[in-house]
Parts: sequence; structure tokens; C-alpha cells
Amino acid sequence: MSALRKIVWFSMVSLFSPVGILGRNVKLTNIACRSLDPQVGVFKKCFLKAVQRDVTEMNVYYRVDSKPITNASLKLSISKRGGATQKALYQYKVDACEFMRNTRRNPLADIFYTFFELRKYSNLNHTCPFNHDLIINRCRLNVQPLSILPIAPGDYKILTVWYKDEKPAANIDVVIKVN
Repeated sequence: MSALRKIVWFSMVSLFSPVGILGRNVKLTNIACRSLDPQVGVFKKCFLKAVQRDVTEMNVYYRVDSKPITNASLKLSISKRGGATQKALYQYKVDACEFMRNTRRNPLADIFYTFFELRKYSNLNHTCPFNHDLIINRCRLNVQPLSILPIAPGDYKILTVWYKDEKPAANIDVVIKVN
């Protein structure tokens, strides 16, 4: 195991209580999208759709008005909801273009990319430049990547800020419930 993988593993394990996620119900419960710079793009769709009792699909359509996107990055923040404070358990920033060139170089980003199955349910599956609108269609969660992590039951908020040319362009905030 590489040194980076060990650091990611131990830091993620230390964030959560010792209860495994495999065999648990993990469900999308809320989504909020906001354009921070309308000159870059705007959201046309942003909603969740319940398809079964324990299955929810995420749909997002972001119309890009300043094409092409050649320099993109993402800041991810995870916090557990409830209680008086909602301090971020983990914050992480990743160069999206570099990540798409080689997903194995960034194991934590790869866990979330696989958790949301963006390769399967979106057109965010190639390197920069992005010369098209960004679409996530009928996205379902895949809990397998998180099976190695001990995660306590509760509601978790995943806050994302998407950057174009190092300027904030959009927010997508998702809440998941772990039973």
C-alpha cells in the first residue's frame, strides 16, 4: 500500500466511529445546486427522484455558457449533520482535469467518483477540455467503495464548490443518510 493510500485510509478511519457501512442502507435525501457565476453557467435541472423505497436518483444539468472548460477543480467538504456544531470532518481540493487523466493517483477523489458512479451516470468521464454541458442523469449511489470505511449512522452533508480557472463557478450540496 502506497504512503498516500495509507494516509487517506487512516485519516478517513479516524473520522468515523467503528461501524462498517457494508450492509447498511445509504440514501440520497437532499440536493441543492447554486450557480455562483452566471457567466460560466447555470443549472437547468437539480433534483432527486425516489424510484423505490430505499433508492433515490440524482439529476443535475449544468448549462455551460463559457466553453471550453480547460482548467477545473473541485473542493469537497464532508460534515455530519446534527448537534450544535457542523464542523467539516474532512475538506479536500482536487484538480478535476488532472484527476480525470489518472483517477488512481488520487484515491480519496476516486472513492467519491466511484461512490456517485459518475463514470456511468454522467458525461464527466473524460479529461479536459469540456466542450459541452455537464449532465448527471439518474445517478444512484454505489456503497461498495465505502465498504472499507467505518461510518457511523446519521446524516452527512457533502458540500462541493466547483471552480473554473480558480474562480468559484457552482455549488452542489448533497445530503446522504446512513442507517
